[in-house]
Amino acid sequence: MSKKLEGKVAVITGGSAGIGLATAKQFAEEGAYVFITGRRQAELDAAAKEIGSKAVAVRADAADIAHDPQLKSRDYFVTVDHAGLGRKLALPGAFAKMSETPVGPQGAAPQLGEHNHEIYGGLLGLSNQEIVALRAAGAI
Repeated sequence: MSKKLEGKVAVITGGSAGIGLATAKQFAEEGAYVFITGRRQAELDAAAKEIGSKAVAVRADAADIAHDPQLKSRDYFVTVDHAGLGRKLALPGAFAKMSETPVGPQGAAPQLGEHNHEIYGGLLGLSNQEIVALRAAGAI
């Protein structure tokens, strides 16, 4: 297997089961160090053991940041239109605020599944046939 992610670090929310776990395993096999998050420590520990020495389990709930007072006070979250859902979504904004170089979302929110081929095909190396099978099974 290629090591195209050698020396990279990935944080994978929901990394103790399902697609998150599969992604973490694939990334680790390709050389990345993976930090997996989830709500249940026992499941995280089992997943980290399954992934191997390149995994670190961190108990966290990704929803917690939506209520972080520091992020709220600095207007970290921005609201963007999501055409596919017909509503607005709150997304993470700029990691830093700069007067001369704006950072953050520059357009509409990504559509559901918009980057599936790029991730599953390009990054994870699945064939078109495998991606079609995942779609047919309702996995993506």
